[in-house]
Amino acid sequence: MSYIGTEPKDIRSFGRTKFDYTASQGQTAFTGADDDGKVLNFTVGQIEVYVNGILMDDSDFTTTGTGTVTLASAANLNDVVNVVSFESNIPDNDYVPASGGTFTGAVTHTGAVTHTGAFTSKGIDDNADATAITIDSSERVLVGTTNASIVGNGGIALKGADGRIDASGGGGPAALFDRRTNDGDVVSFYRDGTTVGSIGGSSNVLSIVGKDGNGGIAIQNNNYGDIVYPASNTSGGASDNAIDLGYNNGRWKNLYLSGGVYIGGTGAANHLDDYEVGTFQMTVAGESTGSARGSGIYVKIGNLVHFQYYSGGMNISSSAAPTLSGLPFTATDPYNSAAYSGFVSYHNTYCSNANTGYINLGNSILYFTALNSTGGSSINTGNPRYVMVAGTYYTTQ
Repeated sequence: MSYIGTEPKDIRSFGRTKFDYTASQGQTAFTGADDDGKVLNFTVGQIEVYVNGILMDDSDFTTTGTGTVTLASAANLNDVVNVVSFESNIPDNDYVPASGGTFTGAVTHTGAVTHTGAFTSKGIDDNADATAITIDSSERVLVGTTNASIVGNGGIALKGADGRIDASGGGGPAALFDRRTNDGDVVSFYRDGTTVGSIGGSSNVLSIVGKDGNGGIAIQNNNYGDIVYPASNTSGGASDNAIDLGYNNGRWKNLYLSGGVYIGGTGAANHLDDYEVGTFQMTVAGESTGSARGSGIYVKIGNLVHFQYYSGGMNISSSAAPTLSGLPFTATDPYNSAAYSGFVSYHNTYCSNANTGYINLGNSILYFTALNSTGGSSINTGNPRYVMVAGTYYTTQ
């Protein structure tokens, strides 16, 4: 018969234990530890007794309890008395057969455990070709690695003492989370037992919401296109006119847009698609060089342009209709109101009877006019002359 460990000296077969005693002169009772230190124990009626190798009849001895055998005739000095006990279970708890048997308590071993064949039980199988799971001395469970510092190494580390799960992937995601059958939270986050937020979604939405479940953002691809919008829940519901972007002490720095922004509403009239600031120069009619000069600045907000311009000192050498050409944008009438735009000016006798004028639609020219007239002004030659003008007009958005 085979055993795990060393085979017991006096166990001849399964269920049979032999106790060996060397008698003193006149000894009749045999109990306790035998010559090998085994303590006599048996089931009444399931023993054989031998004296010097001769099997005793049941009438030649009696038993007391399950631990004492008494001979009817006293033994002589150095007689060998053998008590053989027959048991229906494993006779000695120190030894377990190589196959079969049941552990009913804790199993303690020192050194390595060597086995042949597979350990197969519910959920665990050692048929891998490499170390699959490692539990280190800090009670960390390591999967796919033997290094608890998995960053850059790959694998999964379950760190019970830290209450943490570390995951490091290779060419794919380090972790996958899949909520099945319905929409809602995929991952929930807590701080000291209190929820602080969650990440979830639906078939085409990823949502991140706060602890109250109705304040967050959603990233979605649907009939509206690829959009980011305020979320009311982790299922991707929209929150309309309820969530601010930043606050007075938590402002974003710059906002970069390639399109426009809707302010105060969602209609075309609320759409602002341009804001810019720039500089420009103008050509002054009658000026001796006939080239653009001076310095101007404009601010364009949507289709509305505000400008101001200063010509600097110049020599007016020829008479002509007093005009300034070269506004930064062509004047238009986007609202079909046939509206002209006016401007105001200050000049030192550049032209007569005119400190104001208008911007004609369809061009970028300022026309000086006399008061209460569409004309009536003329250039005054001389040197130096200068012009300052400012105004607002509409252009194509």
